[in-house]
Amino acid sequence: MLFGSTGCNEPTHVTTITTVAPSEDSGPDGAPRDSRQMDDSAASWLPTEHVPGDTADWTQGEPDLCHIQMDCDSDIPDEPKVECRFTVQTGNGRNLYDGWAGVELRGRSSLNFPKPQYSVELRQASSYLSAPGETWRYLDGGTYPGDGWISMDYDDSHWATGSAPLGYGDHQSTFVSYGDDPDNKYVTTWFRKTLAVDDPTAWAQLTLGLLRDDGAIVYLNGSELLRDNMPDGAVEADTLAAGTVGGDDETTYFTFSLGASALVAGENILAVEIHQASTTSSDISFDLYLASEGQELNADFFGMGGESDWVLNGAYVDRSLFRNKLCFDLFQSFATDEMEPVERYAPESVFCDLTLNGSWQGIYILSERIKRDAERIDLHEDELDQGRSFIVKNDDGGTGFMDASGVYGQWLLVYPKLEEMSEQALTGVISWLQSWSDAVLSEDPGDPESGMFTWMDLDSAVDFVILQEFAKNNDAYFLSVHLWKDLDGLLHFVPWDLDLSFGYPYYDCGYEGWVASRASMIQSMADVDVFRSRLRERWEQLRAAQLSQDAVLERISIYREVLGDTVYQNFELWPMDEITFEWGGTSWLCPVESYDEEYERFREWVVGRLEWMDENIDDF
Repeated sequence: MLFGSTGCNEPTHVTTITTVAPSEDSGPDGAPRDSRQMDDSAASWLPTEHVPGDTADWTQGEPDLCHIQMDCDSDIPDEPKVECRFTVQTGNGRNLYDGWAGVELRGRSSLNFPKPQYSVELRQASSYLSAPGETWRYLDGGTYPGDGWISMDYDDSHWATGSAPLGYGDHQSTFVSYGDDPDNKYVTTWFRKTLAVDDPTAWAQLTLGLLRDDGAIVYLNGSELLRDNMPDGAVEADTLAAGTVGGDDETTYFTFSLGASALVAGENILAVEIHQASTTSSDISFDLYLASEGQELNADFFGMGGESDWVLNGAYVDRSLFRNKLCFDLFQSFATDEMEPVERYAPESVFCDLTLNGSWQGIYILSERIKRDAERIDLHEDELDQGRSFIVKNDDGGTGFMDASGVYGQWLLVYPKLEEMSEQALTGVISWLQSWSDAVLSEDPGDPESGMFTWMDLDSAVDFVILQEFAKNNDAYFLSVHLWKDLDGLLHFVPWDLDLSFGYPYYDCGYEGWVASRASMIQSMADVDVFRSRLRERWEQLRAAQLSQDAVLERISIYREVLGDTVYQNFELWPMDEITFEWGGTSWLCPVESYDEEYERFREWVVGRLEWMDENIDDF
């Protein structure tokens, strides 16, 4: 999404227009979402959402391995998205999408994996007036450059030059000076860049992406364009930024939507001043781009619903390649005829292989990104603007809007975006989450009139816990927890990030025992009679159908059939003995020497886990 500025202060939401990209014959006609057959066979609980009219290249409801090709003119960074040619083909080579996409790395904990994850936004090609990483002139002596430094006729020939990002303390391309005293660093650094514009009307709508640590004021042709994380009023060389930037915000390009009325034909001058929040700051970073971003395009891949935002997960540490997919598919299958599909929403996904710039990268999972959408989490718009409809996730990056009491870390907004929200709406979200948290941490979390399940859906919580405990997911309750709420409804769960599960991390690779780390939210549930009773009842229901041994093993067998011999090529490219994930000096991956060994170990683990939970469910 783009965010616009109504002046020089807070960004506001600008609606983007979406179109349907594929032609009528470019993709399959998907069956209705969440259509399921329910009979007594194990396969009756397998997903049928993906089944199109032509099933020649499908295996029991799963498409055969699809093919994705990305061709990018530059390296793919963490941010911002770069332009790539993006093609998706069915297993038999039929194009579902062949166009442009914005692509960036995603997954904070996996950014350094040799086989990364990608965030993909289907869109028309963007045009850059000034691209990320370009060369800027800069003044880093700490002394105000003099009046007129923001104008075109200012002489900056004595300024240094360097490519962005510019700064110190992190991973900048160009180092700028902070002075001789590390305990009394320069507060402000100044930057300038000229832009050649033939026709200003060709840039009627611009997106400005700003990387700033800590605060910035941006000028165009001598007039202030915007200020971000800076106090109002006049500023001096020693004026401090409004707040310290940390965590993910240090590498985030904050985006603003701008009109092009300030551009002139010929040369234009961009001028930026970056201010530190303190004279002892450990780092400074700056980069900026100006672009006319391409319009978003929707595509429906294998009946997963028309959307522009997708995730490519390399599943690098998951040597089965299907831990996340299995859990997502199972959670979807927990839905009953009485439920709205959104009540057991989990991202839909398919297996593909990926070729990047002509180099084959192995097997990936193409999946939905969790977001508000008619085809994903279908939430009503809160016309009263009271924060009654939202999606949140918790993380430990320190950049959330409130502490995630009862869980871990902080809550981050997935929908609406924080920049789009009114103070009234944000207060409403905070109030709901705080009331739920207070109930979780109260002396009687099961109170029928004021306890945690007056704020959270009991059955959603039960199904979420069953899924996490069946997978024995290490990160189950304190990282990547996603919650959604619709208008006057209750909080519901969405599963995400289950790659450290089914025997990972490596303590004994065993299937016994409950998830080791319990947030207060989960322990409070375990202390409530109605939750434990419903947990036992629901476990018995699921074990007779969706979580029967035959049904789970049949799902896994289908995944294995779809992956075929390509899985061996994947691990020739990414040798199993070179895949590592360590914490505290200990490997978290169970020792296996081949994919076949991992596959058989996984199946045996599932059988043992189901039997163990049968025997111990009353002790949760």
